[in-house]
Amino acid sequence: MAKPLLAVTLGDLQAFGQRTGYLPLNVGAALKLPPKKDRLAERILSETQVHRILALEPNRRNQALLRLLYAGGLRVSELATHLVQATLGHASVATTGRYLHARPTDSSARYLAV
Repeated sequence: MAKPLLAVTLGDLQAFGQRTGYLPLNVGAALKLPPKKDRLAERILSETQVHRILALEPNRRNQALLRLLYAGGLRVSELATHLVQATLGHASVATTGRYLHARPTDSSARYLAV
């Protein structure tokens, strides 16, 4: 674990301990943490990069999905959830990092690889 992350984690734990009454005071409140760098701009693709990705994708189905994701501003998990709900009719759909969990009814469950 990186040092700033460890400091934040310990500070949060101490604040939680103080709020819940397990610790008499929050000694982590005196810590001065370095400001978190905003790296959002590094993850945003330019319009040219998006057009290049679309042009290099040979599969028309994948191109359509990429266009839908970009035009709708959707996350992959949001698109997968909507597709499963629309095609399979499942009311309860949730995603994890690795699986799409679809429940047709409350008593059954099925895992679909993402």
